[in-house]
Amino acid sequence: MAVKALGKYDIPARDRKEVFGDDQLVYLYVPNNYWFCSAACFRAGQAMSFEAFWETMLAPFVHSDSTLAGRSWRDGRWQLNGEPFTPDPERSLAAQGIGHKSLLTWTPNPL
Repeated sequence: MAVKALGKYDIPARDRKEVFGDDQLVYLYVPNNYWFCSAACFRAGQAMSFEAFWETMLAPFVHSDSTLAGRSWRDGRWQLNGEPFTPDPERSLAAQGIGHKSLLTWTPNPL
């Protein structure tokens, strides 16, 4: 449904890229999971490796679901902004095309 403003809306978004400096917002979505009903947002450095991103930010979040506890990022399929994606653990987020407000989707393999 379209929204029509009554007046001029000239307020800059507070989540725009330039607000975050060398950091960026990255979303993680785990589909078909009752514990995670929607994508979660993480503030991560653009230069952070994918492995560090998983270990320090994503794994503690994902492992809060007991059915996913102890799972590795390798235990599933990935998408980046809706396209198939294979993370490189050593490369930075930026070098892999993971940019500000990118959506990562992780579909864990069945046990």
